[in-house]
Amino acid sequence: MQTGCELFSVTTGHEALKLTEEYLLDLILADIRLDDMGGDKFCSLVRREEKSRDVPIILICHNISGSIERIEQTSANAMLIKPIDPFQLIKTINRFTGLQIGRPKRVEIKVIVISEKLDLEFVCFSHDISNAGILIETEYPLELGARIFCKFTLPSTYRIEIEGEVVRCMHLQEYNPFYGVKFIHMGSSDRRLIDNYIASIPDPMSNAHGIGNGATQQISKMTPL
Repeated sequence: MQTGCELFSVTTGHEALKLTEEYLLDLILADIRLDDMGGDKFCSLVRREEKSRDVPIILICHNISGSIERIEQTSANAMLIKPIDPFQLIKTINRFTGLQIGRPKRVEIKVIVISEKLDLEFVCFSHDISNAGILIETEYPLELGARIFCKFTLPSTYRIEIEGEVVRCMHLQEYNPFYGVKFIHMGSSDRRLIDNYIASIPDPMSNAHGIGNGATQQISKMTPL
């Protein structure tokens, strides 16, 4: 199981190009305005390098017609509009890195999760859920392998109390850490309630659109620049 990812962060296009020479990247996220060049120019330079020619690139910008048109003229795989929604960011990372292949359906859920670790309660905010686990955001530090007890209420008002294990962590700039929690010792009643909730929600990625088909796609990439 995937337990994390390595992130590289730079502020200029030239620094980013050096990374593409040194590493075989899985994903690139770049702003349309870098310190030393436009994101569109950076994108074209990346495509000239054989090693990084096929690396997915997502360019981000504000919802301004001039910036959106610039990105649509590039070879970027997709566009992400500011402000970036954390839920969409995680979903897009999963999509472009293949982390959802063979995994249960995940749907958005925005609830407060009260968690316990070593008899200490702390607050988390959920982002998505499957019948195998939940993605939470919290400023409380958690380690891989940690066992926590989660209490939350599904939007249908059903109360869930379940034990989980931290199996994935991700630290993103400007956000509290995200943790993937795998459910363990799940009772049949809780599983049925979660399954019913998931079945009632459409797949959040089913309406996504790529660049070039007349829609602005809010997509993101693994290696922030």
